Amino acid sequence: MNRKLFPPFPEQTRKPCYDSVMPMPVISCYVRCDVLPGFFDSEYLVGVGEDPDKSSAFVDRDEVRVDTPPKSGSPTVGEVRAYVIEEEADRILIELTGEPVVGGLRSWVPADAVHLKTR
Repeated sequence: MNRKLFPPFPEQTRKPCYDSVMPMPVISCYVRCDVLPGFFDSEYLVGVGEDPDKSSAFVDRDEVRVDTPPKSGSPTVGEVRAYVIEEEADRILIELTGEPVVGGLRSWVPADAVHLKTR
């Protein structure tokens, strides 16, 4: 018995899935963060957000701006490059580049901790 369970789909209804996805604009920004040295000379350990939602990640040094380089055990305040994912009235969901340590690469941060990218 060679019977098909479902009729074939009409050809015009077959579309690649990417046709229905709207591209999101990428908004680059800088976020205030705590900065510590990373394991390697090419990275920093950054912490963003507020307790208890604070998250941290190892980020390439080129993505972080600091006035004075941090020393082990003594964090300094800096800014890390991130991408805006979602905005609410008083907070912004950002995504860091790098490897997460605590939490994930996405974190809610206060809106006043974020400003548009200028270098």
